[in-house]
Amino acid sequence: MTDAAAFLAAALDRLTAAAAQDWPATARTALINVGLAEAALGAESLVTAPSVAAEREALKAAAADTERLIARAAANIDTLLTQRDDDSALEDALLARTGYQDLLDMGTWPEPPLDDFHLGEVDEELADAVAASPPTVPPGIPPEHTWWRPAPK
Repeated sequence: MTDAAAFLAAALDRLTAAAAQDWPATARTALINVGLAEAALGAESLVTAPSVAAEREALKAAAADTERLIARAAANIDTLLTQRDDDSALEDALLARTGYQDLLDMGTWPEPPLDDFHLGEVDEELADAVAASPPTVPPGIPPEHTWWRPAPK
């Protein structure tokens, strides 16, 4: 099993546990694992990589069934920045945002679970944190995931 496949399997496990208990924080951890899978794929896209097709489809099906839980998890991605006092809080928040975007890009739901306004609020908080302390962007993160990079001045 590749690293990306292992991260997707972990995401599915966490999402399943989160759904059983209605735990948005655990669903947010699942989003982090999806982001880690994207980063682990390097030049391949998680959305289309044949090497993780089975794991991607299993996760996509589970995420489709937990739309409201995913919305609550995504709405609270930025709270990682205030809830945790460790060096990886920003990276985990950015990975969770990437994981959420990947699920959107896979066409998991007919409409995004989190509305544009609330996602914009999350993105603003992430932008402020990135501007204050720009992270190292993992090589597998797509360039269109702009929340990883400081906004041009």
